[in-house]
Amino acid sequence: MRKPNSDYVQILVVGAMLTALLVLAVFLVNRENSGAVASDAQTAILSESALSAAAGVRNTSNFAVVLATSNSADSLVDDARHGAQTGAAELRTRLERLVDELPPEQQSMVSEAHALFEAATESVLGALDTGDETAISEALTNQGVAYDELIADLADVRDARTGEILLAGEGVGRAADAVRFLVVFLIPLGIMIGVWRALRRTSQRRILTEELRHERQVSQSKDSFIADVSHELRTPLTGIYGFASALEDDDETLSPSSRELVGLIVTEAAELARMVDDLVAAGRIDAGAISYNLETVKLEPEIQEVIRPFKRRGVSVEVDKIGISVRADRLRLRQLLRNLVSNAAKYGGTEIAVTAYSQGDTVVIEIIDDGPGVSTDIEDRLFNRYVHEGGSALLQGSVGLGLAIARSFAEGMEGTLVYKRIEDLTIFEVTLPRPEPGESKGADAVLSGVGTKAS
Repeated sequence: MRKPNSDYVQILVVGAMLTALLVLAVFLVNRENSGAVASDAQTAILSESALSAAAGVRNTSNFAVVLATSNSADSLVDDARHGAQTGAAELRTRLERLVDELPPEQQSMVSEAHALFEAATESVLGALDTGDETAISEALTNQGVAYDELIADLADVRDARTGEILLAGEGVGRAADAVRFLVVFLIPLGIMIGVWRALRRTSQRRILTEELRHERQVSQSKDSFIADVSHELRTPLTGIYGFASALEDDDETLSPSSRELVGLIVTEAAELARMVDDLVAAGRIDAGAISYNLETVKLEPEIQEVIRPFKRRGVSVEVDKIGISVRADRLRLRQLLRNLVSNAAKYGGTEIAVTAYSQGDTVVIEIIDDGPGVSTDIEDRLFNRYVHEGGSALLQGSVGLGLAIARSFAEGMEGTLVYKRIEDLTIFEVTLPRPEPGESKGADAVLSGVGTKAS
């Protein structure tokens, strides 16, 4: 009886040792690959960020040239030049961070391309002082060549690191497959089956934990990337909006049909800017980096400022005299109201009104339209991000952040935002605190037209 017991113990020990070695091998492989993936992801993100910065430098320097050659005011040219110089400094900083992550041969390649682009940009800005259009044209040509070379090098770095990330993922998969094969065929059946199952469950839990950690890292990198791209989008958007606005205001040059097309460009650029603002705000909310500067704010000037671009493109928004003040963050209040008016203009009816009135220690602001509203089955999820109905987005043409950000801003300013459906009217109701006694003296206001239907 002693010998079988000895064999059992020996099999158990050998099986346990093999299992321990396999688990250690899996742990080391996963740790090494995870570190490599994190490093490659960081380099790819830095490359993409540098690409965006380079595009911003080129756009702003070209904008300065256009302003200078069109005899614009010197202050506008100086502002555009300063923007190009600021962008060049930001590009230099991002490339320094990127170069530190690259091998020597790629460091030299990227640094040389950046030096040529930076020199070409300085030549463009310097040529503005001479007023020589030939020199300016030649400088722009040289800048374009240097820009193409720089973005090609940065794109190569990004694509190479992305490929390495994919290969690393395949390597982890092959290692996991090999371990499963060894576990199945090397661990003795029978006595070791229970031990093998227990270790397999432990391994799966460890792998799932590692995958979750990796997913969180990827998500954080994605959020950082989106924030960087959203920030960089503001530079070309400013140029597009500025050019289009200048053309739209030129009554002598454009034909009626051309002015209509330019008006569409201004409208879409403003809408895209709103979406970019929402993306930036969402990223800051997720990072807990939103702060509120609460002060006494008169409502009517802020509402008029918000609805001005909507009226410019022909949207009818009714606002009567409002003499009420609220305690709010001025910039957050504007973005909150802009999102709600934009929502009504896109998805509501033909009549839109903004009304405000006092209610105890609070002020109630209502954005009202005569549209069909939303279906009852999604009312509870209306203020969630990326709400969908069936297989389609709830708000076509929207990134699905506007209402969620509006509610977050309202709550951040010690208020609320709710949706109501009353007598065939769609109402988004914002409540904000009134200023402390003595801070302001506002009179209540009542609106006519579509607003009176909600009373």
